[in-house]
Amino acid sequence: MLDDEKYWIKQGSQVAHRDNIKQKMWVEEKIFKFKEVEIDKKLIKKKVLLGIRCHWWNNDGGFVVGKFHSHELLPWDIAKGGIKISNKWIAERGI
Repeated sequence: MLDDEKYWIKQGSQVAHRDNIKQKMWVEEKIFKFKEVEIDKKLIKKKVLLGIRCHWWNNDGGFVVGKFHSHELLPWDIAKGGIKISNKWIAERGI
């Protein structure tokens, strides 16, 4: 399985933060690190997701960049449906 197939979040995706569903953000990139783990007495490099870098424009028109955990974000199409739909989407995923 490719790493991109594990995550619904893709570069360029429109998302919202679960605590501010009215603010549309755009995904810039997924941030990874490599971690060495021992499997069957062999050191294997494993790719670990650290966060998602997003950008948006604030109310003053300023450009803002932030890094978030993937569980903090939801698709913009869900968020724009309102708090009930957003909370249902979050609950269904147990996040």
